[in-house]
Amino acid sequence: MTENISYPLGRDFNASSRIWLIDLAREKPQAQLEGFDISRSQFPPNEWLPSNVKLAQLDALAPLPNHLMGRFDIVHVGLVVTVLQGDPRPLIENVKRLLKPGGYVQWDEADLGGLHRKAANASASTTSLDKLYAKVDEAFKPEGVDYG
Repeated sequence: MTENISYPLGRDFNASSRIWLIDLAREKPQAQLEGFDISRSQFPPNEWLPSNVKLAQLDALAPLPNHLMGRFDIVHVGLVVTVLQGDPRPLIENVKRLLKPGGYVQWDEADLGGLHRKAANASASTTSLDKLYAKVDEAFKPEGVDYG
């Protein structure tokens, strides 16, 4: 990474509690990191943020503000399958617009349907984990996401 790298992250770009961004800021204190979310209610308290992290509200599917265009070396996107409905092209186009020429995209999605439960031994129960998986499935089905 370069000394002045800019690295956006947010729920529209990554459904997380921003812990990943805070961890990266501590690993790369020379980097200027920006996170975005569709709602400020998802942000941790400002006093939790390292000095090289800034968070802002942004809808990743709406037209982007001009000051963000072509500004970032790396854009991290992830877990949007849980919030993205319909055509993904507006998101993809916005991610490309954020990048500087030659910039990189890091895109992570979870394969929750590929997760399997296996007891540590024959006497161990997976009942609680089975219930958790059922609740995750139930929560996402109305959104059109099937992890089953």
